[in-house]
Amino acid sequence: MKSFFNLRGSREKGRMGNLLRFFLGFIAFSFIFMASFGFGAYFYIIGALPKLETLDDYRPNIVSTVYSDDEKAIGEFFLEKRVVVPYSRIPEVLINAFVAAEDGSFFEHSGISLVAILRAAVKNIEAGGVVQGGSTITQQVAKAMLLSPERKLLRKIKEAILAHRMEKKFSKEDILSLYLNHIYLGEGAYGVEAASITYFGKHVEEITLPEAALLAGLTSSPSRHSPVSHFDKAKERQVYVLERMVEDGYITADEEMGALNEILNIRKKEDINRPLAPYFTEHIRRYISEKYGDDVLYHDGLKIYTHLNIKMQESAERAVIEGVKEIDKRHGFRGPASMLKPEEAATFSMKLSEAIAKSPLEVGKDVEGVVEKVDNKGKFVSVRIGDIRAKLDFLEMEWAAPYIPKPGDLLLVQVKSLHPKTGEVRVTLDQEPEVQGALVAIDPYTGYVKALVGGYDYKKTEFNRVVQSRRQPGSSFKPIIYAAALDKGYTPASIIMDSPVIFEQDLEGQTWKPKNYDAVFHGPALGSSGDSLLELTSAYGVFAAQGDKADPVFITKIVDRDGKVLEENYPVVINVLSKGTAYVMTNLREGVVQSGTGQGVKALGRPAAGKTGTTNDLSDAWFMGYTPDLVAGTWVGYDQMKPLGKAETGGRAAAPIWLKFMQGAVAGTPVKGFPVPDDVVFVKIDKETGLLATAKSKETVFECFKEGTEPTEYSDPEAIQETDFFRYESGTESDDVEPVKPPEHEME
Repeated sequence: MKSFFNLRGSREKGRMGNLLRFFLGFIAFSFIFMASFGFGAYFYIIGALPKLETLDDYRPNIVSTVYSDDEKAIGEFFLEKRVVVPYSRIPEVLINAFVAAEDGSFFEHSGISLVAILRAAVKNIEAGGVVQGGSTITQQVAKAMLLSPERKLLRKIKEAILAHRMEKKFSKEDILSLYLNHIYLGEGAYGVEAASITYFGKHVEEITLPEAALLAGLTSSPSRHSPVSHFDKAKERQVYVLERMVEDGYITADEEMGALNEILNIRKKEDINRPLAPYFTEHIRRYISEKYGDDVLYHDGLKIYTHLNIKMQESAERAVIEGVKEIDKRHGFRGPASMLKPEEAATFSMKLSEAIAKSPLEVGKDVEGVVEKVDNKGKFVSVRIGDIRAKLDFLEMEWAAPYIPKPGDLLLVQVKSLHPKTGEVRVTLDQEPEVQGALVAIDPYTGYVKALVGGYDYKKTEFNRVVQSRRQPGSSFKPIIYAAALDKGYTPASIIMDSPVIFEQDLEGQTWKPKNYDAVFHGPALGSSGDSLLELTSAYGVFAAQGDKADPVFITKIVDRDGKVLEENYPVVINVLSKGTAYVMTNLREGVVQSGTGQGVKALGRPAAGKTGTTNDLSDAWFMGYTPDLVAGTWVGYDQMKPLGKAETGGRAAAPIWLKFMQGAVAGTPVKGFPVPDDVVFVKIDKETGLLATAKSKETVFECFKEGTEPTEYSDPEAIQETDFFRYESGTESDDVEPVKPPEHEME
């Protein structure tokens, strides 16, 4: 029995040993297999990782910017609104704000922070939602610039490996620079420089503590926390960032309190992406796109330099808007936009109040409102604008007679005043004009385009009526003909017979009989093909520049992101008229301003010359004019080529726009006279005969001539004199008045 049990025991020990060896072998095999698999997976993952060298030459999509003559940004072209700035330009307060908000241990860890992960978990549990992420700034850079945004374990593993490698290859400053230039911060802005300009209208180095905290708070959800659209939520995030900055020792509690109480000046949404000169910048965009391609335009961060003047551009836009509205109102009110039932009016007002909360009313702003009631005494109308009750005086509606408002009428009104204490709002009746207007101003000596407005409202139509539209210029084309005549030997005293002319237009006997605005023949009537406002304005620049013609210049220089100059444009100037001819034409044009069809422009109060123009059926109205240093042209008309209305001539419709523009454009500049060339003489002539005046002359006038072309014979009182082609313009639209004696300082 003993031997049996001993034998049985030895067998059991043998089995146990075998099982133990098998178990240990299995563990060893599993460990080797897992290790092999792990190493294989690791090497597979790292083999598929993007190369860090791609970050050495960081070239993201950046903004191409158009600059004015004083190098201020007036327009931008971009796929991603980003402006890359060097680390040295980013202020310490902004760096501290982002580090405190996103990665408190950034300067200590080597790419991954377990402390940050645990802290984020605690914060999120306390808040009952995600308020803080666990990824380090380095991990965020790896994800944003080297990986896809997919939420998978494999991507997180890759992110961690890349973050660790980045910390070995790059300095902390390099990583922060990448992060702060690449991160999306809402409202289309990528990077801290673009965000700073977008929200505060200032460069990143000018950022203050409360502004820095606000920007740093946008990272978790830029759209939901945008201070433009959701200021309250943005403010909550600002509080969080400031608290973190105190915890991390970047600021004191007193500094935190001061930052919280500081008022933030956030730009309005409508101002953020609005170019100052939309028609001008769009013309430039098309040119660059056609010549260099969209990839260069939207990727290479071009710096596009122009000579557009901001003061002149703002004056031009005001002049066109106000002038077009005046013309439109002269022809009456077209009625309310619609008639709303009480429930419709309530719904409309509720939606409008939400919009006003984001973009408050301001003086000069157009807004729709619903008529609530009309005062029984007929003094004012109560207009509901969202939750605001505004007053519309009947005196402000005289132009709309015989229209009488009724409750439920939906009207377009313009804010006239906002009382700061009582909150009373007063408005005037307005309407969206159907007529269009355009204006361009050019330096006549260089051809630099200084201001350009291609229509009443760029948001409604991008069609540029300065360069894309070709319309008949009417009698505004006459000075071009006159100048050619002067160079062929004619003078301001030449006699030209005025008689009707009939043209055969087709084989069926259709005829055309050109005539002047007043249907009376005083000289040869002119017809012409269509011209652009830019072409005609440039032509008038010849008279201002004493016979030199400068080609219009929109772009002076284009520089790419690497500082390479792609093109540089200098003035191209050629002489096309003698100084004498140019001055004689200017003297004639001054007469138009002093006592002719353009005499309303005399209110400018300084030497100016110009010419009105009106086409058949009053479908186009022009005023082309210039001072010694600036030439500008204005056009008014309908895109559909229909009449502007009774008496809407160049002098009435277009000249006031020119005057308003010039009053703003030349304000504060020295008053100059047109320089008189040495080969010009002034002679007193008989107005009736055009010959030298005598004591018997009934009416005389000083006339200027190119030396050698002045009359040498004295007038014969009995001679019959036909109408003077050059000098006749007795207030009609078709011809010019006799030029006046130039100022004494000019004669000297």
